[in-house]
Amino acid sequence: YVVGDVLTRLLTVGITDSDPSIRSALLSSLDYRFDHYLALSDNLRALFIALNDEDFAVREAAISIIGRLGVRNPAFVLPSLRKSLLQLLTELEFSEDSRNKEESARMLGLLIEAAPRLIKPYVSSILKVLMEKISDSNPTVSSCVLDTTGKLAQVGGPDIMQFMDQLLPLVIETLHDQGSTAKRAIAVRTLGQLVASTGYVIKPYTKYPNLLTTLFNTLKGEEDWLTRREVIKVLGILGAIDPYKHKLHRLQAQTTNEVALLDSSPDIVPGMSPSSEEYYPTVAFTALIKILNDPSLKSNHTAVIQAVMFIYTSLGMKCVPFLPQVLPPFLNLIRTCDSSMRNNMFQQ
Repeated sequence: YVVGDVLTRLLTVGITDSDPSIRSALLSSLDYRFDHYLALSDNLRALFIALNDEDFAVREAAISIIGRLGVRNPAFVLPSLRKSLLQLLTELEFSEDSRNKEESARMLGLLIEAAPRLIKPYVSSILKVLMEKISDSNPTVSSCVLDTTGKLAQVGGPDIMQFMDQLLPLVIETLHDQGSTAKRAIAVRTLGQLVASTGYVIKPYTKYPNLLTTLFNTLKGEEDWLTRREVIKVLGILGAIDPYKHKLHRLQAQTTNEVALLDSSPDIVPGMSPSSEEYYPTVAFTALIKILNDPSLKSNHTAVIQAVMFIYTSLGMKCVPFLPQVLPPFLNLIRTCDSSMRNNMFQQ
């Protein structure tokens, strides 16, 4: 009785104290040893109040505790947690604020870890929202979504298998992101979680012939030992493939890409030879616009805009035919770029 009474008083302090560090420290100290008392309805009401705290650290601690208590008092906890799950998915999918999306993704990951029993029936619905945000232009949001995807894979297991054809290319594409080391590290870990949870081994090497080379390049090029360790783990999870068969798959993929490139090259520079006056500006604009359309190369966008404007200044009126090629990505960048960059974009 004494422990329960003291705990109730502490929870009152944990949701009413004016100092967020005190609220966070108190909730973070409530581990599984107190679950018997925390699962009482009055204490749970206090914890659900903390779930709407203005401080994110407090909300993180609260959702981890509440999710854990779903086993002890499911009738009280699970209906309210379903509402919280729906709210987090809505904010992640429709919010325009990057910080809000980041916090929603992190909270969702904590909820998945703490309450797998609640999450299991909604794996498909959650994954569809996450896949839309893996390629988010903000690298922090994308990293949090990737991390949450890996946690969901551990809960979903075989249920994830039906989405692997859509999911793996998104994760593998992130491995090539040169803009964020942390994002690449999370992508490697997520890849391992996906493969381990679904048992989808060896076949990724066949379906994505450059995957093994990408992993080896990451292993050689990364300075962070934690990332390199994750790569080694992923190589072990994916399993071993016959070197001869892998070489054949790579040669077939390379041949297919070369044929596709030859087929598409007339569309890139239609009816032009290198002696044409418009040939080299067209090639240059094509390469620069490709970088502008790639969110993972966000750090290079300012330099690309300067290069485009330099070409326009040099060409003068000859640049008019290239406006249909340049304006759409410029307008799209104005919609999606940071506010600090938007003013400069309008001036250009």
